[in-house]
Amino acid sequence: MATGENGPKPSVFIYDGISMTKKHEFKLNGIVKGVQDLDFSPSGKFLAIVDLSDDHNLAVYNTDTGACVAKGKGDRGAVACLSMISDTTFVTVGVKHFK
Repeated sequence: MATGENGPKPSVFIYDGISMTKKHEFKLNGIVKGVQDLDFSPSGKFLAIVDLSDDHNLAVYNTDTGACVAKGKGDRGAVACLSMISDTTFVTVGVKHFK
């Protein structure tokens, strides 16, 4: 499982859901104003993150290495949901958008 922080330099923490021990802490590069939503890929290999900024910045991290594998700006409209469909595909949904 994963949790994300709010604030100007947020981190994301990944925990083992059974033992409740912290597995990783990611210091996020390009994610500002806090984590709005996150989702694991179906394989669990990647974690997609969208932030609370006006640009709704997006990033995808490798959950084994902690490496950021992709990042960019999202939609300027409100993002209501982020969902990983596969290891290489995710969608965001919001007011008048599905990307």
